[in-house]
Formats: sequence, structure tokens, C-alpha cells
Amino acid sequence: MADHYDRFNHLCSLGMDAWWRHRSLRGFPVSGRILDLGSGGGQMSECLAEKQAFCVGLDPSYAMLAKGKRLGRVFLPVQAQGESLPFRDNTWDAVISGFVMRNLESLEKTLRECHRTLRPGGGLMVLDFFPPRSRLLRAFFRIYLGRVVPWVYGRVTGLGRDAAWLSRSIEGFMSPAHFRKMLDECGFSNVRMRPLLFHIAWRVVAIKEDVPSGTRHG
Repeated sequence: MADHYDRFNHLCSLGMDAWWRHRSLRGFPVSGRILDLGSGGGQMSECLAEKQAFCVGLDPSYAMLAKGKRLGRVFLPVQAQGESLPFRDNTWDAVISGFVMRNLESLEKTLRECHRTLRPGGGLMVLDFFPPRSRLLRAFFRIYLGRVVPWVYGRVTGLGRDAAWLSRSIEGFMSPAHFRKMLDECGFSNVRMRPLLFHIAWRVVAIKEDVPSGTRHG
């Protein structure tokens, strides 16, 4: 889907995806060395264009990374898995991730790798969809994302079946409360979660505590 990914995002989000990305980084410190986890074609890196930051975009898909570079997006591409980051401990000033966490083979391993490679005091910012609480919204998005979007996208690109994963990935993802608990278990602190629209797109920020090794309790 590399050649159609941006169009797919605009379609399924009704044009809100770019706003969500920019909104998610508002007030979040993005200077120094930044890892864009699951960067795809570097869509999040566009939000960093005016920041003085060195951004590495990590993704398992070479095609997605190459597409982003052809579009002129400013990031250093690295092809790798989030579950095994090829970086030393305490490398990054911040880790950002847009619409990725639902699609990982192991969310826990990835969060632990984010914690390991963040410097003490560094922050993790996650932008993603969680299952809506409202039955009405769940029904609407099951129809819209599960049927309407794949049908329209299939008519345009012939990739309707590939588009159907979005609805399934949202319905099968954990709740915000469960995600907060997992962040705590992976060593993060000061977790803040805020819905951006309809309690579906959420901004999550967590901090790797600046605590000397061996002083953490419980």
C-alpha cells in the first residue's frame, strides 16, 4: 500500500489525519534526537520540519521508507522492527509514534525497547486509535471503516481487502486503561492520555524517569 498510503489515511479519517499528527505533538518536546517509530513514509516527520531535531524514521517496510524519501520528507530511514530496536541504551531524547501500536507483533516488547533506548527524562508520544466506548460509535465505525472505506478504496486502487485491516485492528486493540497499565509495567511514569476526537484518536505521553539504576521500588 506504499503508493496509496497517504490517500488511504485521508480517506478513512475524512481528512483529519494530518491535523491529528500536528495536534499530537503540540506541547511535546521534540528537539535533539528523535525516533519516529513505525514511521512508514515519514508522515510524522513533516510535523517536525520546523523543529531543530534529528529524526530517524524506523519501519519494517522498505517500500514505505523509500516512498517517504521520494516525497522529500526529512528523516533518516532505518529498516527494522520495533520489537528489537538496533540502538544503544539511552539514545533518544524522544520517541514518537503515529498509528502504529495496534499493528505490532508484540506491543510489550516494543514499549520496553522504547523505554530502553530513551534517555532518562525522555518522553514517548503515541498517537493511535482505541476502540470507542459508545455502542453507536462502534457500530458507525464498523460500517464506515469495515465496509464503506474498503469498498471505495477498492474501487479506486483495487486494494479493498488490504483496507479492511483498519477496522479489525481498532476493534481488536486494548482499551486506553489497559494501555496505560502496560506503559506502567514497562517502566514509564507520568502517563497522560487525552482523546483528540470522539474518544477514538488518542494522544498518549509517558516519561522515562530520570532515576538512578536500582532505586526504583515496586
